[in-house]
Amino acid sequence: MIVRYTNPSRIRDQLLHCLDVLGEEYNELDYVVDVYKNEDRLRKEMVECPDMSPEEYQQILHGATRPPAIAMMESRTIKIFYFNLSKEKHKQDLDLAFFLFHEMRHAWQNHHGLYLDEEGVANLDENMEEYKNSAAEKDANEFAMVTIMENKDKIRKIFKMPDFELNLKW
Repeated sequence: MIVRYTNPSRIRDQLLHCLDVLGEEYNELDYVVDVYKNEDRLRKEMVECPDMSPEEYQQILHGATRPPAIAMMESRTIKIFYFNLSKEKHKQDLDLAFFLFHEMRHAWQNHHGLYLDEEGVANLDENMEEYKNSAAEKDANEFAMVTIMENKDKIRKIFKMPDFELNLKW
């Protein structure tokens, strides 16, 4: 597993420790986790070498619902949009772990041929209920929440945080 982000290295290290929590089955999926610290890099990518649809870029950058992460199956990349996570310190850390686990679950689903018949939702602002109610999303949300709660002490140690309750904002 590669985490492509080094500034600050703290975030990269936290992501690598979170990936360790998932174990071999997930780490062997051979995905790249790519963290976008701010919108500038995503805007540059959108112009110079886009790998998502214009609608997806618009949703991430300007949507009322701005996705914090996306799993791209063909390129085997998980993009985390750090700028779309909560701005509160410990909530931001929990979001980072939650959405990493959530997107890794999508990678796992894809690897095992699960939910391949489900169509993606292009516009979350107009189709949020459909998105939240899809079997793949329910599974990924549950997996992320259970993983965090079952590994609560490890997560607290990784992020140097106090005790917490997990409240999903989506």
